[in-house]
Amino acid sequence: MRDVYITACAAAMPNNPVDNDSMEQVLGYVGGSPSPLRNRILDSNGIHTRYYAIDPVTHEFTHSNAELTAEAIRNLDNDGVDVAGMQSLFCGTSSPDQLMPGHALMTQGLLGISEIPAVTTAGICLSGLTAWEYAWLSVASGRYDNAVASGSDLLSPLIAANTFSAEVEQRTVDPEIGLAIAFEKDFLRWMLSDGAGAMWLAPEPADDRLSFRVDWIETFSYAGEMPVCMHRGLKVDDGGRTTGWSQLNPTECIEDGVFAIQQDVRMVNKNIVHYTLEKPLSKLMAKYDFKGEDIDYLLPHYSSMYFHQRSADALERIGLNIEQSKWFTNLTYKGNTGAASIMIMLDELYHSGRVKQGDRILCGVPESGRFSTGFAHLTAV
Repeated sequence: MRDVYITACAAAMPNNPVDNDSMEQVLGYVGGSPSPLRNRILDSNGIHTRYYAIDPVTHEFTHSNAELTAEAIRNLDNDGVDVAGMQSLFCGTSSPDQLMPGHALMTQGLLGISEIPAVTTAGICLSGLTAWEYAWLSVASGRYDNAVASGSDLLSPLIAANTFSAEVEQRTVDPEIGLAIAFEKDFLRWMLSDGAGAMWLAPEPADDRLSFRVDWIETFSYAGEMPVCMHRGLKVDDGGRTTGWSQLNPTECIEDGVFAIQQDVRMVNKNIVHYTLEKPLSKLMAKYDFKGEDIDYLLPHYSSMYFHQRSADALERIGLNIEQSKWFTNLTYKGNTGAASIMIMLDELYHSGRVKQGDRILCGVPESGRFSTGFAHLTAV
């Protein structure tokens, strides 16, 4: 295995940032009225602005996921690489524009680059880091001399007001049940954001600018012991039994809000820290022999600032004490961009001028789908 370096980073955010007071004007009002959960959710998540691929005046969509991803990849040219010369493409997303063909193929088509492998990694937030992992391995193995990895999500179409028709109907029939169901979905509206990030990986560092050596990437899935927690296109009954959308009739899908993003908030609160931080990081600390003082920057993905202190407490419990001044996140002003978040954070840090040679960076991306997580360790050279 040869060394691999990130020699360019880029991001693409659609349109202008949308603040909390303007959010429902862009997405629409569920049931025609402001969310009763608004203040409660905003107080918890700490997000002030986010981005939507929606024209705030016409309410038409301005980008597709593939278009936003292609824009981020083209922006790699700004760091001096020749995107037209890419040898392999790995794209991760939880919100492709279509079921078939794959998201990477649609992105490749927009880039106009042929005769390269284009691989789509599916999942939720972790899919961006998974794309990065396999791009890294493709270069480290010597199979390709460069690779582009991207992470993207276009979530605004999934949280627009018209996707909540089932909740509006349920609220009319049974207000108490309707409010409970609404919280499971509505709280996601106040944190999710559209965006894309990309990186260029090569076997040599750049001659004229900073590079990040990828020391290791590790991913873990606990689906063998944990049930479904976050899902879309899936019906989960009270006993935990699952039925995919393709085995449900269209009326049932609409009535049950199957195509809305849903998350079991109680299950997340109970399990996310243990399964995505404490358990895997304890193994990695033993495997790679690192301590908190060895890390110069921690880039943590989390859906809400509610999890910031809980994450810090978890790291302290396992002996990985990383000073708060070393934590780097843009969640409060970029929003939760899902699969794109880690690459958007890396792009901002890479171009900030703050990183110096020898700095060590730890990236972490949890996912609550069935409790998966991934970590990457970088060294600035």
